[in-house]
Parts: sequence; C-alpha cells; structure tokens
Amino acid sequence: MKVLYVSLGDHQHSLRKALASLGEMVEVNWRKDPNVNQTIRKLAQTHQFDLCFFQLQTPDIIQPDTLKVLSGYKVNWTGDVRFPTPKWYLDMAPHFDITLFTNEFDVQVLRKAGLKAAYLPMGFEDEIFTPDGPKEHLADVVFMANNYGSTFPLSKYRMEMVQELRKQSHFSFAVCGTGWPFTTQNLNQKPVREADVYRGAKMAINLSHFDYPRYSSGRMFNILGSGTLCLSQHYQGIEADFKIGTQLDTFRSIPELIEMIRYYLRNDMARMRIAANGCELAHEKLTWKNRMEMLQSIIHQPETLS
Repeated sequence: MKVLYVSLGDHQHSLRKALASLGEMVEVNWRKDPNVNQTIRKLAQTHQFDLCFFQLQTPDIIQPDTLKVLSGYKVNWTGDVRFPTPKWYLDMAPHFDITLFTNEFDVQVLRKAGLKAAYLPMGFEDEIFTPDGPKEHLADVVFMANNYGSTFPLSKYRMEMVQELRKQSHFSFAVCGTGWPFTTQNLNQKPVREADVYRGAKMAINLSHFDYPRYSSGRMFNILGSGTLCLSQHYQGIEADFKIGTQLDTFRSIPELIEMIRYYLRNDMARMRIAANGCELAHEKLTWKNRMEMLQSIIHQPETLS
C-alpha cells in the first residue's frame, strides 16, 4: 500500500509510525510547506496512492482541485473540536471519501447534511506514555490542561473544578498548563515530562472542554497509558468504550470528584487495580496502530458511513 500523509506537525510520532506501517508512506507537512498544494499535485504525477490521510483542522489549506488529482481513498481526520461544527468541514467533505471526527456530534452534523462521516478517536504516544520510566511527583492529583476563560462550553466548569481542588487540604493538587490566573508549570509540547508527572501522581483528571458523545481529548489516553488512575468527567457514551470502576472512574459533579479522590487515597489497592486495568486497555486497544485498524474497517464497510 502507498500512503500519503498530509500532517499538521512533527509531534505525532505514533500516528506517523502507524501510517508508515501500512506500507510505503510519503509525508507532507502543510504547516511547513507554503506551496503544499503544488507539492501534492507533483506527487500525484509520480505516485499512485492507495490511501491519502489528511489532518486538516484549519480552512483554506488544501484546494479541492488538489484532491481531484489524487488517486486512492481520501480521508480527512481531525482531533479538533469547535461549536458549531465549522462550515468549511461541510464544504470540503464532498471532496473526500470520508471525514473523520473524534466525537459523534460532528459525525451526525455531516451525516444529516448527506455527507459521509465516521467516528475515529485519537490514539496516543504509546512509547512515551507507559507505566515504566521516571516519576516526578508534583502532587497526588494532577490535571494537564490550558485555561481559555469562557471560550468553550465546559471552560468555566474546568475553572470551577480547579479552584475547588486547590482549596482542599486532604490531598495535594497541581494543574499544568497555560492561561491560569496563578503560577503553573507549562508542559505543553513536553510529552516525556508529562508522562513523568503522570507516573508520579496517584490520580489524574480528564475534563474536556466539550461534552460530546464519545469525545475525549488525548489527555485521557495519556493518563491511562502512563498507568495512573484516570478520573474522567462522565461524558456521553463513555460506557461504549470503557468499563467504569474497572478501567477508570467517572464523576458527574465537583463534589463527587472530591469524594472520589478521597476514597481512592484511602484505598490504594482499588486505585492501583483500576489503573493497571486502564493501562492494559490503552496499550492493547487504544494506540494509533489500533486506530489504523479501525480506519481499515471504516473504509471496507461503506454502508456504515452515512
């Protein structure tokens, strides 16, 4: 198989490796190539691609005429989420064979418009986020996230959660990221250190900006892969992918989260058992290699796309 990977950066090594494992791969980084459309058209003259995997989450990058000259099955996948679903996704969708999202809300928006779309969640850097490696203890409980004020639906809720956890005297808590109204450590683009911090904590929190069906950012998978107990917001459809109380645990309110943290601090065996189960799941079924297997199933089951 010959694969064209139109990437948005150099940071997703496991995704690149998973695509390369499918066969001969050519990568074009659209963020670094100001003439990306010309580059792709030239490649189309000399390569018969079987799969073209685009990672577009910004409009006006790839021209429809560029897609027309490419051979093979054309996919656009994004891990980005915005509300409402950006119109340019709907405009570009007819030029791809399938548009893939990490949530089912956007999938349904496109399908209701008569466009082909499917759900393909994120993978994670499984060679970095492992239970083996150095441990950096910042706190018993950690939350890796940036603060964007009230930009997104759950942004205020995230701030309320952080403020309440910072008040607690029964456990130590640390938030890492940018935009917070207090001093924090910024571990963005530092995945190795992020993994060290997860391994050094007893629990880590997953709370995304959106409560969309089956949506979580990559934060959840990083936590699970590191072998740390993941306490996640109870988002819609989480039961379809995880066994709650066995592979992770979920909260529906801030008071419930606080009680949950206290419980797992008192019950080390339960905490470690769930963390181990979640870690096993992550490395067996949630990697980018697994996601490429899901992609192959999507491609070969066209009746499920609309």
